Amino acid sequence: MNKTIIINISGVIFHIEEDAYEMLKNYMNDIKKHFASYQDNFEIVTDIENRIAEMFSNLLLEENKQVIVSSDVISVTAKMGKASDFGNESEEDILQDQPTSTRKLYRDLDDRVVGGVCAGIGHYFGIEARWIRLAFILLFIFYGFGLLTYALLWIVMPKAKSRTEKMEMKGEKINLQSFQKNVEDELRDLTKNISKAHESAKPGLSRLGEFIRDVVSKLISFIGKTGLLAFKIFGGFVIGIVGLSLIITFITLLVFLGYIGNSDVSMVFPLNAMAENLRPAVYVSAFLVV
Repeated sequence: MNKTIIINISGVIFHIEEDAYEMLKNYMNDIKKHFASYQDNFEIVTDIENRIAEMFSNLLLEENKQVIVSSDVISVTAKMGKASDFGNESEEDILQDQPTSTRKLYRDLDDRVVGGVCAGIGHYFGIEARWIRLAFILLFIFYGFGLLTYALLWIVMPKAKSRTEKMEMKGEKINLQSFQKNVEDELRDLTKNISKAHESAKPGLSRLGEFIRDVVSKLISFIGKTGLLAFKIFGGFVIGIVGLSLIITFITLLVFLGYIGNSDVSMVFPLNAMAENLRPAVYVSAFLVV
């Protein structure tokens, strides 16, 4: 009988044996020490924890159990890699190990002109984003539905926000070496962009993309507020009509029962075909139905 501990990894609660917890704790401490010198080390460690939590969840679901044991920690850490493994693999070896069958479809916000749809599709199929953009432009010019297709994909495709999602989008192997390479690539690209140009010197296409994004965002916000106001006005109109109809129906009931007016409406066909003692019950029933 082994002692179990309840832990929280990225907001997910797990039951783990004490020995397995010590192994996982030591592993995460090594990871934190390794990435301590990085500027966004907290974000890196958080992404790694998210990935570990996802792997534990899948493992428990596949094996239909509720407690994480030492063998599970060994399996997960072996797939993620250890901090001591850094430097043992070259960049070419890491790239050769990247699987291409596990790519997921996301919008690439780092290489976007408008919404990142074309860049995301390019990553998924291994095609340069410019050819995807050209295909959408040609579809719009010659067939007229490229813009609608792009808008639908913009809505359906999720953003690649976390580092793990960006790696899944590109089909990269999700382990510590890939995390470090991804961070170094980001820093290198950032340095290159800063040295190339200032914000005001952006290409016209990028500025056009930013303008379209701003217009779409403001339009969505305006439609949301206007739609809410129109819905309230329409609701008030419907409530007024229904209330007025109920008042008119009640007055009509009083007329038929003889409390208002002097004319005998019961002599009108088909009311005159009913027995006199049944008419009040029929009138009240009709009112309740309305």
